[in-house]
Amino acid sequence: PDAEGANRLVVVYEGVGADGRHRRGLATSADGVSWEKVAGVGPDPGGPIFEGAAADVDAWDDGNVGTPWLVRLASGSWRLYYVGTSRKGRAV
Repeated sequence: PDAEGANRLVVVYEGVGADGRHRRGLATSADGVSWEKVAGVGPDPGGPIFEGAAADVDAWDDGNVGTPWLVRLASGSWRLYYVGTSRKGRAV
């Protein structure tokens, strides 16, 4: 079940903005065919829920982020794993 108790599929998807940076979005589906972006999460409703560090920050994921992996924990909360690359080309 999702946060509202409904049996829905949940997916974190990857999108690329006009600036070339990769971002994560969140969507749900009752049937696995029709998907709806989740509104009210992230800075813009229905927009990205996550992106790597800003380009002016020297961080391990300031280049790009990818390969999202969403895991539901026994407590019912979710954990998002991802691969990040720095502008220096190192991947973690």
